Amino acid sequence: MADIDLEISHGLGQEEAVARLETLLGSRAAGNDLIRNAVYKRRGNEFSFTASIKGLDVKGRATAFNEKVRVMVDLPWAARLLKGAARDYVRKYLAEVLT
Repeated sequence: MADIDLEISHGLGQEEAVARLETLLGSRAAGNDLIRNAVYKRRGNEFSFTASIKGLDVKGRATAFNEKVRVMVDLPWAARLLKGAARDYVRKYLAEVLT
């Protein structure tokens, strides 16, 4: 079970949502202060990834659908105390990427 499990609605369509997730995890992550060292695998509209977010190593999965994106992130033990704040931050960040 993921520590963070979010669904973010969008009006982009599946293809554009996939492209934006790929940008987020790929080239954009290289110069991003939030996400570093992102490594991902894509299978169709599904992504699995590992990354360092705000200095903490995380792993997760993301799936792009026609009207929403679902993101599930496993947090390291030390970050679980900040789960609520982390969830809110990820939700806000993804909402910006998907608009």
